[in-house]
Amino acid sequence: MTDLKALVTYDDFARLDIRIGKVVDVQPFPRARNPSYKVGVDVGADRIMWSSAQITNYTPEALIDTRVVCVCNLGPRTSPVSRPSFSSSARRMPTAK
Repeated sequence: MTDLKALVTYDDFARLDIRIGKVVDVQPFPRARNPSYKVGVDVGADRIMWSSAQITNYTPEALIDTRVVCVCNLGPRTSPVSRPSFSSSARRMPTAK
């Protein structure tokens, strides 16, 4: 079991833009280090937001129209572009009902 992370303040949490999005496009991502898809998500913004996800145990067709929880203003570690965040824990995609 892993240790809990340090507490964040309410103000830190309130700055996150958390949205429920719908997967609208899934593409192969052959340049990824680990088997992955490029996933396009409609979060109600002015554009589709893209992320990558190591969830290749699903077919792209099975992922279309899936609802996912996205943190839309969480920037990746190596790029200034914001994108939805997917958890690939246990190779499962978190979905919202």
